[in-house]
Amino acid sequence: MQHGDRTKEQLDGELTAVRDPVSEGAAQDGSSASEEQYRDLYENAPDMMVSVDPATATIVQCNRTTLTKLGYSREEIIGRSIFDLYHPDCLEDVAKAFQAFKRTGEVCEALLQVTCKDGEKIDVSLSASAVRDADGTIVRSRSVWRDVTDSRRAERELRKTKGELERRIAERTEKLLEVNEKLASEITERKEAQEALRHAQKIEALGRLTSGLAHDFNNLLTVIQTNATLIADDLPPDATQTRSELRDVQDAARHGATLVEKLLSFSRRGMLSLKPLDLAGRVERLSDTLRRLLPASIEIQSSIEDRPLRIEADPDAIEQIVMNLANNARDAMPNGGILRIDVRRASLDEERCRRQGWGTAGKYVRLSVSDSGDGMDEATKEKIFEPFFTTKAAGEGTGLGMTIIFGLMKQQKGFVDVESAVGRGTTISVYFPLTSQEPEPVTPPQAEEKPPRGEGETILLIEDEEALRRAGKRVLERYGYSVLLGVDGEDGFRVFKGNSSRIVLVITDIVMPKMSGPEVHDMIRKETPDVRFIYTSGYSANDIHSGVPLDPTVPFVSKPWALSALVALVREVLDEVPSR
Repeated sequence: MQHGDRTKEQLDGELTAVRDPVSEGAAQDGSSASEEQYRDLYENAPDMMVSVDPATATIVQCNRTTLTKLGYSREEIIGRSIFDLYHPDCLEDVAKAFQAFKRTGEVCEALLQVTCKDGEKIDVSLSASAVRDADGTIVRSRSVWRDVTDSRRAERELRKTKGELERRIAERTEKLLEVNEKLASEITERKEAQEALRHAQKIEALGRLTSGLAHDFNNLLTVIQTNATLIADDLPPDATQTRSELRDVQDAARHGATLVEKLLSFSRRGMLSLKPLDLAGRVERLSDTLRRLLPASIEIQSSIEDRPLRIEADPDAIEQIVMNLANNARDAMPNGGILRIDVRRASLDEERCRRQGWGTAGKYVRLSVSDSGDGMDEATKEKIFEPFFTTKAAGEGTGLGMTIIFGLMKQQKGFVDVESAVGRGTTISVYFPLTSQEPEPVTPPQAEEKPPRGEGETILLIEDEEALRRAGKRVLERYGYSVLLGVDGEDGFRVFKGNSSRIVLVITDIVMPKMSGPEVHDMIRKETPDVRFIYTSGYSANDIHSGVPLDPTVPFVSKPWALSALVALVREVLDEVPSR
């Protein structure tokens, strides 16, 4: 590479660095064993290390990693001008870094590009320092180059995926609003005798829509979470600001996954995990959270029966129900008031069920949330469970809160009752069937272990979303696997046939064009019975099992999947694969 004299003079002496552990370690210790130890650390460090003579801008020392990464022999690189290694596109950045180096003797977090012997570009994060003599004159610059090519590529993919997510959210939101308008107009046009049937049809239609939304959102959230994790893993220890920003991205993705779960709960397509629990203790813990979230103008009063109130329910669903009820009560008291929470046993007999028109006779645990607001008239009470019905101003509510509560209680074999009158506030009670089962003991969360690495096994990943294919491939390759890709079911089967002797695991999406994941599974198993499979999908488990017959022995991981969970499952499945 040729540079003009002016450029060389501007850049002369540039680079930066860490200590040279060989010379300085030996100087401090003086023993040959210590020198050999430092030399081994220096030569085998994971990052490239380069020392430069500032007077001639030539390389005087580098470690083995530098030679491996750039493709040069030691004879080819020692004595070579440092400027020969920089890519021409980054000379301006190099000049800026050199000016900073001359002022302070240090360069922090400079991002540059270097060129390998074969012409390939590598993105490096450069940190450097200067060696000075007794007079303070810089006599040598030493630098550490960290290869961040993969993380920069993942960062670009993340920006691209964000734009795609925003576009799809806008499209799906518009469709949801269109459906909302259509359903709202149907409600006003139907006769009262058809009300129950119409309500069920609306729920089913919205359920299909939310299931499709969940699929697309979960695919996009998987790409975001995976790329954010990969970028965070590649960051240097001192990149605290960038790491904090990535945590915000990951938290936003997790929040998006929670919103998807709420949509599925609304459509009753989400899978609840029912288990015995003490409702009294659960509500007491949530009461502390409510005191922090509600405004000081609202006084919280609670009355909880002093004995175990055991029910069979989903803990997350309980929290969602309580929070929705508290939010409704808060909105009913804009100027403050009293919110009362009451939890105790209750009984429903046949006569009461017949008189009120709902419920099944039996013993229950009743959770009631009351407010001292203005209350509702009868016309409003009749519409309270209708999707998208709200008395709030435009933009202040979705109208799904009570519909979600109704759906969650149905899944937990419970009931919802509403008592309200104008000027007398509102009390909403949910009834859970009482159970005698003992709650499971609470176990403290275990620290997450680093996922086990692969041993070079070949995995076929079949996924029709391009961004997901790229993300999945990077993850699996980073953990030591060789990865082949299929863009759909038909292409995945073709790739397997051409590489069946070395593929030991197939990870396939379930719903794909041309050929579904289960169809690929059946065709491959006919030819190679011992190959292992993992299913994955952004659809809810209810939708998948109701529409596609699945082999119950094949593990299933839902999207958005956590990187550590996916890699751990891959290792677990492969450890069971017999020798082929």
